[in-house]
Amino acid sequence: MMNKNWIVVLWFAFILTGNAHARGMSGAGGREDNFMVANGQGISSPSFFGALHGENPAGLVLNQTLKLQGGMAAISDSTATLRESGALLVGNGYLGAGAEYAQYNSGAYASGTGVINFGAAGMIPSMATTFGISGHSDTGGGGSSYDFGMFFEFIQRLRIAVMMKNLTHGIGVVGAGLMFNLDPMVDLVLDADSDIKNSLGVVKPGLSLHTDRIHFTASYGYRYRGLSDALLYSKFSAGLGIRISENFLVEYQYRTLPQHLLGLTLRLN
Repeated sequence: MMNKNWIVVLWFAFILTGNAHARGMSGAGGREDNFMVANGQGISSPSFFGALHGENPAGLVLNQTLKLQGGMAAISDSTATLRESGALLVGNGYLGAGAEYAQYNSGAYASGTGVINFGAAGMIPSMATTFGISGHSDTGGGGSSYDFGMFFEFIQRLRIAVMMKNLTHGIGVVGAGLMFNLDPMVDLVLDADSDIKNSLGVVKPGLSLHTDRIHFTASYGYRYRGLSDALLYSKFSAGLGIRISENFLVEYQYRTLPQHLLGLTLRLN
């Protein structure tokens, strides 16, 4: 039943893609490609791709069209631990949704395990608020989990965000952040998280620079509590997004685990 429901959500968002025009900071006209890579680690400034897995699911509303995406992640400096993924995204700046299938050969899951990620987000312009939810289903029998996120944009050029991770097992990990649009080409963020149950926490300031063709981000996470990370990775993270053409985007992200992520996006309309 869940699969059928999400097919309806995707189709509904696709129909609306051609009937609305984005406004406001979320999906602001001409800025969609500037969300190719997450700033900080995606609580207050997620990418429209990463919102399916690990970042604030409200970021799905940043997508303004129909896209196919492919991705690959190396969890170490070698290619022995890989995550391969393919995704479909639809949106119009007010509604966004997506579905992704990822497979691991080792690392976070047993070799050959598949994970289905799906999500949807919607903006209520009159309330300057965006809601998003993402789900994650482990085909290896590990069950499902859900993340919830929100944006608040009551003040022009300022976004306040919250995110709750893995609600299936109760509220344990909470993230919050601020994004300030310092300049049409510059965003500043401050993301933070807290694992209530295990006394873990990271605070992560970041900077984003973007033009019509290039998007660059860099951030550094400081662990203020505990010895491991709950939602945000400590130490250095960076990302680079390049719009090769009007229909083809390339993105790369690095996190000090080390972890390398490469994504390719093809616009279909």
